[in-house]
Amino acid sequence: MRVKAPRRDAKRLSFQLTRSALPHNWTSAMNSRILVSLDSSAASLRGLDEAIGLAARDGSALRLVHVVNASRYHGGDGGGTDLIAWMQEAGEQVLQQGRECAQAAGIAAGTLPFTTRMAHVADIDAEQAGAWGAGLIVAGAQGNCRDFGRALQSRTSIPAPL
Repeated sequence: MRVKAPRRDAKRLSFQLTRSALPHNWTSAMNSRILVSLDSSAASLRGLDEAIGLAARDGSALRLVHVVNASRYHGGDGGGTDLIAWMQEAGEQVLQQGRECAQAAGIAAGTLPFTTRMAHVADIDAEQAGAWGAGLIVAGAQGNCRDFGRALQSRTSIPAPL
């Protein structure tokens, strides 16, 4: 699986973290660490692109997280094991490409792959952002992004504009 790196084309970006999208008390000092949740969707890659732009502007570090929710693909009969392994490998590739994009912009970026059978992706993102001391969570998700956004925002007080 190959994912195209996001382009720095302002006309293409519909996902923009403008001051109006952030809480009124948000400052760039709160933004010294940005957690980015990646899922290889176009929205996720646009979110990465925006996070890289903020990190470059504010001197922030990035942490890229990819979560495989194995409970969605694993039945009681042991099926889905190959699919889960493939999804974990694809997630590693997404994280590697995200790190390369950040490094190309001169931004430090760590990566964290997760596989869970119990937790919601928003639980992992919120937990990791809190543990790392992130000041901002950037998550562009495929599918029903609004539901994911509500779930993420209900689990943390860290700003998470979607």
